[in-house]
Amino acid sequence: MLEMSMAAASYIDPRNGKLYPFDIPRWCSDERTPLLITPGKGMSRDEIDGRSRSLWRYRAALPVDIAKPITLGEGCTPLVQQDWGRSSPILQARVV
Repeated sequence: MLEMSMAAASYIDPRNGKLYPFDIPRWCSDERTPLLITPGKGMSRDEIDGRSRSLWRYRAALPVDIAKPITLGEGCTPLVQQDWGRSSPILQARVV
């Protein structure tokens, strides 16, 4: 369920600046071009959810409240650098 947490948020057509209300879901403008979301208030370090090990830890920066986020475990993937011959690639560390 989505709830508005910031009344000023709206969709914007970056080509012409036309605004569309954020409370009506849409994916394109009347001219069928992709939309962006107007810049939000941002967030402070204290608003980062340290209990969450995914990109959802930054959800306070979104203009809506999301009660039950869906995640595929993205974010917080540990990367380690390993010497391998003459190169030092950065590898994903995963516990299987």
